Amino acid sequence: VIRCAPQLAEDIIKNKYMNRIVEGKLEQTLLYPVLGKEDWIPDANSEGGRKIVYSNPLNYQINVATVAKDPSVAPCDIPSDYKIIAFCGSGCFTPDQEVWFPQGVMAIGAAEQLQIKSVMSLTDDANFSDMKFQVSQLTPSLYIQTKKPQQEQVLKLMTLHKSVTVTPNHPMLLSTGEMKRADEIIVGDALLNIDGQPEAVMAIEESQFFGKVLNVETQEDKLQSHIIAAQGFLTGDFLIQNLQIKNANRFLLRNSLFPTKQLK
Repeated sequence: VIRCAPQLAEDIIKNKYMNRIVEGKLEQTLLYPVLGKEDWIPDANSEGGRKIVYSNPLNYQINVATVAKDPSVAPCDIPSDYKIIAFCGSGCFTPDQEVWFPQGVMAIGAAEQLQIKSVMSLTDDANFSDMKFQVSQLTPSLYIQTKKPQQEQVLKLMTLHKSVTVTPNHPMLLSTGEMKRADEIIVGDALLNIDGQPEAVMAIEESQFFGKVLNVETQEDKLQSHIIAAQGFLTGDFLIQNLQIKNANRFLLRNSLFPTKQLK
């Protein structure tokens, strides 16, 4: 993006990372620029009689495969009137995925509309034989999502009785105590459910989803309490998702839920 749109370089460099404190240490989350067109339209219900809208009228998409192959020669075809309309972290859940909130299990998209401000997460002292959960307040941003719907690759991990659909880089907790990105999970791996029981992955489906993907982040100090429940499985929230998996495991291993001997 910087090479193809140098006028955006300063903004990208300035907003490249989100800083947060994890267990007393500074961690940096890499953010990605979302490009689009910004317009003002008349709106009698908005202050000043108009509101801002974002769009992608040219259906512009960065060809990730081409850029990854050789960024120095990737095509520079960013529309001249496009600008950065948002900075976002890695992807998350599709809106229909059911997350456990204090009010009960509901689709995360519906929870976002209701602006529910807390979620159920593991307690600091939870372990395989005693899966305990607590009410955890969400960070002030509540629901992390892009401003506009966009095309996303998603993976559906299916066990015998249920499934979960997430973006490829979403962290899932395995029965070994290991945290893995969804795109690293293979058939035969076992996800950990909310009862502490393993459920073997029997099939994985890849598809395209157009819309907004969402995630949440708890305000808890301990990393283990950033593990939430989605579709009956244990998974990481936005903070864990944006830590390097290797670092996430290093933090998680400090807790009894993740004994070293159970790691592969």
